[in-house]
Amino acid sequence: MKLTTATETMTDLSDIRHYFHQHPELSSQEYQTTALIKAYLADLGYTIITPKALQTGVIAEIGPEGASHTVALRADIDAHRFKNKQI
Repeated sequence: MKLTTATETMTDLSDIRHYFHQHPELSSQEYQTTALIKAYLADLGYTIITPKALQTGVIAEIGPEGASHTVALRADIDAHRFKNKQI
């Protein structure tokens, strides 16, 4: 597992968040978003276990193998289409 400082991690996450906002992808079309998340987690040393049939979305194991407890995290990664209203 790659060791980073809290400052490095926050900078990485901030950069990734900005990228996601600059390159939004609609539901079931999040191919670049999925690739970026997979690459980031793999770079940290986490095991990607996403089935090949799942084209968008990521499943990864984070933590020691054989741990007695499991925590699942879920987050939406798609953008939402909306119209700006003129005020």
